[in-house]
Amino acid sequence: MVREQLAVLRLAGFQVVFVTMSPMDIPEEAAALRDLGVSIVQRASFGRDFGAWRDIHEAGLVELTGTDEVLLTNDSVLGPVQPLCPLIDAMRRTGEGVFGLTDSPA
Repeated sequence: MVREQLAVLRLAGFQVVFVTMSPMDIPEEAAALRDLGVSIVQRASFGRDFGAWRDIHEAGLVELTGTDEVLLTNDSVLGPVQPLCPLIDAMRRTGEGVFGLTDSPA
């Protein structure tokens, strides 16, 4: 599921940074993410999602200069059960900005 989400986000034009607090001890999984063009960051488990986003920004792992849009998401978003492109297109129609996909409401 996560790999599929990341692939869709890459196809939509996003630079994807995958932040995990779990060991990436299956080399094939890490290789599959890198093959998608995804950067992988492992970090200690603290600060939750916002802490991870802050840390990768402060570490210079994400270049925001000249960026028109930023999408913050986490593994609380299940799917894609339905295509994500219509949702991404709807966000983009609202203009430039910071967007979040952080919940899958029931």
